[in-house]
Amino acid sequence: KIIVDCAIREAALLQAKIGVFSFRDENIKNIQFYLVGELDRTLSFYQLQKSRVERVDLQSSKDLARNMRDWRKDFFAPITDEAIDFLIWIANQDLFKAAEKRFSQFSQALINLKLTEDKDILTLLQKPKSNLEQADNANRQAGFSFKSRGGTSTPLLIKTSLEHLSEAYKNFYDLNEMIKIKILSR
Repeated sequence: KIIVDCAIREAALLQAKIGVFSFRDENIKNIQFYLVGELDRTLSFYQLQKSRVERVDLQSSKDLARNMRDWRKDFFAPITDEAIDFLIWIANQDLFKAAEKRFSQFSQALINLKLTEDKDILTLLQKPKSNLEQADNANRQAGFSFKSRGGTSTPLLIKTSLEHLSEAYKNFYDLNEMIKIKILSR
């Protein structure tokens, strides 16, 4: 009974984490609705198993444990993976907005500092721009992967987008250092 209660809490917690968000995009809402529904199905299954725990003999207990193990492996584990990927992807959207804002700030700073004609700076500015474009592309593909229910590549796309985002921030640092050098050498 304790194991079933633990499984119920695990599914309910994941469902609550997904259900807390409010989205404007209908496709994202549909993904959220699907995941919450699948977790409802899981909770119903576990509740049913819990009701059976009280009245089992040794063989029934083995069958119940096997049934729960198979359900977890075949149904709950994949939906959990998808739900966690979805939560990570949702959380990452703020990172992408922040990076775009940072790029705009750098671009504006270059104009204000009158460094828009400096070839070294312009060359270096292309690196974060390129990494942000690649990050955004992988991020959009990950979102599309959720929407099309073809999620086997979703974790890799999320990872790729974050790697490019990380590179963009390294480029921002390098660009910042180059700007300091240019300003000090005036």
